[in-house]
Amino acid sequence: MVVNNCSTDRSGDIAEQYAQKDPRIRVHHNTEFVDTYRNHNIACRQIAPDSAYCKMLCADDWMFPECLERMVAGGSSASHYWHRRGVSDRRGRGRL
Repeated sequence: MVVNNCSTDRSGDIAEQYAQKDPRIRVHHNTEFVDTYRNHNIACRQIAPDSAYCKMLCADDWMFPECLERMVAGGSSASHYWHRRGVSDRRGRGRL
């Protein structure tokens, strides 16, 4: 899931090109620029309901190739985890 927050650098177009090649990639274009918190909430609402995991990255973030594999492997022992509504502890209490 890519959320384009009114970028002016063609990143939305580039994301669309990748989405046309790979059905796993979806792109949402915000109609107006929003602050970071609102943009993250918009992104979380775009997650497919059957998704087991969510890893959020901002535009300038870089992720090691093995990052997701390690996160999934350690997920069952983590005290906090990402899910459809944000970060929660094991008792389901929201942290965002």
